[in-house]
Amino acid sequence: MDCIQSPAEGIRRGRLVGGLLPFGIAPALGAAWRRHRQLAVVEVAALARALPSLGAARPDITAFLDGYAELARLPASVVAQVMGKPHGFAWLRRCFECADVLAGRCQPSSVAHHWLPGQDLTTFTHEVLGRTGVFAVAAGLLSSTLVELRSPVPILRPMTLPGTGLHLRPVEPGAALLGCDAAPRVRGCRVVRLADVPAGDHTVIVDPFDAWLTLEAGATNIIAARDDAALGRFRTLLGEALALFASHLPSVLDEITLTYDSVAPTTFGGPSGFPSGTTSSSVGYSVFAVPPSASVLCEMLVHEVSHSHLFVVQDIDPLLDPRHHGSGWMPEALYSPWRDDPRPLNGLLHAAFVFARVARFWMRIYACGIDADRELAQRRLAALRLQLGVVSETLGRQAHWTEAGHGFYLLLRGEIAAIRAETASFGLDGAVPCYAEDASTGLAVGSARDRQRSHFAAWRRRNLELDPGAAGDVAHSLEVP
Repeated sequence: MDCIQSPAEGIRRGRLVGGLLPFGIAPALGAAWRRHRQLAVVEVAALARALPSLGAARPDITAFLDGYAELARLPASVVAQVMGKPHGFAWLRRCFECADVLAGRCQPSSVAHHWLPGQDLTTFTHEVLGRTGVFAVAAGLLSSTLVELRSPVPILRPMTLPGTGLHLRPVEPGAALLGCDAAPRVRGCRVVRLADVPAGDHTVIVDPFDAWLTLEAGATNIIAARDDAALGRFRTLLGEALALFASHLPSVLDEITLTYDSVAPTTFGGPSGFPSGTTSSSVGYSVFAVPPSASVLCEMLVHEVSHSHLFVVQDIDPLLDPRHHGSGWMPEALYSPWRDDPRPLNGLLHAAFVFARVARFWMRIYACGIDADRELAQRRLAALRLQLGVVSETLGRQAHWTEAGHGFYLLLRGEIAAIRAETASFGLDGAVPCYAEDASTGLAVGSARDRQRSHFAAWRRRNLELDPGAAGDVAHSLEVP
C-alpha cells in the first residue's frame, strides 16, 4: 500500500444524525460510510503490528504476514476498496477473536462454533489468519497487478473474492488460492462468476455462497438459499424493486448504491413475515426472504439499509449514553411492539428508526403507487403508526442519550409524530393491518389497535417482571387518535 492513514474523526455529530432520517445520502452520512470502510485498512495494519508479539514463528502468523506483505505493495485506494467490503469486516472480526484466544484473553470455546467438522483451534486459527492473501488477490485483480502468494491460502469453504464477483468453490482436497495474473490462480477449486443486479451505476452481487458471510448472517438465524429457482425469483424481484425505487424514490436507490456490495435470498419465511437480516460486523451484506412482491422487497431493503446506516453512525457516536447503557444490547428486558421476545434498548432504537423510514416508504407508495401496492401500504401503515407510537414512548421513558443521541431522539420523535398525524386521514382504523414480522398478535382478525393490545397482553403474560412501564406506553399510544 502507498500508505495507511487513520480515518478522519471530524464528522460533526449534529450534521451526522440530522442526515439520517430523510431518504438519500446527506454529506455527513456519506463521510461516515467512508470512515467506516477506511477503518478496515487501519484494523488490518494494527493486526500486522500486534500478531508477531504472539509468536512470530507460528505458521498461521507467518501466513498472515506474508499476505499482508502482498497487500502493502498494492495501491492503497484499491486495498481500501477491497478491505471495506463486508467480507473484510467479517474476516477481521474472526481475526481479532483468534488473536484474543492466542493472547489468553478468551477461551478457545469462544470461537469453536465457527469450526468445520474435524477442525480444532490450531487449524481454525491458521485458516482465518491465512486468509490475508484472499484480499491481496482481490486487490491484485482490481488493480491488474500480478500477485504471487508466498503462503497459498487453503480453500476449505466456499469464498468470494471481495469486489470482483468471482467465487471459489473447493472441489478437491488441498484446494488453495495461489495468486493472480489476469485471473485467479487456484488449485483444486472452481472459479465461478456470480450473478449481479444493476443498481444505477452500481451492481449488487447476489451471493448466498460465501461461507464466511453466511456464517456472519447466521447470527440472525437466517440461512441463505442456493437453489436455482429461489435465486432466479429473487433476482427478478430485486430488479423490479430497484425499478420501483427509481420511479418513486430514487434517493433510496442512492442509499442502496452506497451501502450494498452483496445480498442473498434466504430459505426462511413464515406465514406472515418477510424476514431479513443485517449484522453490525458485515454491513454492506444483507439476507432477505424471497417475498411475494417487489414492493414488499422494497420495504425489506429500506429496513436493512436503515439498520446499516445506524450501525455505521453508532461507530462514531453510540447515541445511547454508554455510562448508563453500555453497548445498549443488554439486558433484553423491554417490550417491542414488533417482537414476541424481550428486547434491548438499542434494539428499540433501531426499530424506531428503521420502521419510521419504512412508514415513509409506504406513505410514498400510498400517494402514488398502483392499486395493489396502495392497499398493502394502507394495511402496513395501520400497524406501523401504532407500533411507532409505542416505541417512541418507551425510548422517551428508558433512554439516556449522548449529546448527539438526544438531538437524534428529538428528530426521531418528531418524525414519528408527523407520520402519525399525516396518516390520520388515510382511513387506517378501518384497514385490515398487515404485519411484516413473524410475531404473534394473538388475534387473527380485528383492528390494529385490538391486535396491538392483544400482542402486549400476551407479552406481559410471558414476562411478568419485565418493563413495568410498558403498559402505560401501549395505552397512551393506542388512545391517541
